[in-house]
Amino acid sequence: MRLGTWLPSFAQAARALAYFTGVEVSEPTARRRTEAAGAAAVALHDAEVDRLERERPTPPAGPPVQQLSADGAMVPLVGGEWAEVKTAAVGVVAAARGADGVPAVRTRAVSYVARLADCDAFGRAALPELHRRGTETAGALVAVTDGGEWL
Repeated sequence: MRLGTWLPSFAQAARALAYFTGVEVSEPTARRRTEAAGAAAVALHDAEVDRLERERPTPPAGPPVQQLSADGAMVPLVGGEWAEVKTAAVGVVAAARGADGVPAVRTRAVSYVARLADCDAFGRAALPELHRRGTETAGALVAVTDGGEWL
């Protein structure tokens, strides 16, 4: 079985599941289960967004320097349409020296949030991760973007 990094169909996902786990499911079952799991994850995430907006809890302490990168990427949808998925990456910036003694800056502990959504909905979707990472209280925030208007 040839398994690439791209599984363009639920039938291929069902084959991959069987290959790796020995559990065989039909394409419709793979589709239903995947969509149900995705809907449950989105519902939990949206409930956390609502809670954060309603309660406005004190954010945790952020790192001395935090990096926030965001961009959009066009992805194919069912039916031949394309849409932009927005993604943000949040990490801790740390300065060090390489083996040669030259200063090096590295980003570690990177986490991501992504959504197929408009700008406002994406901002809301990013809220739990940015809150969890202490973005509001970071000593300095370095934002790496391409300058797109929504950024």
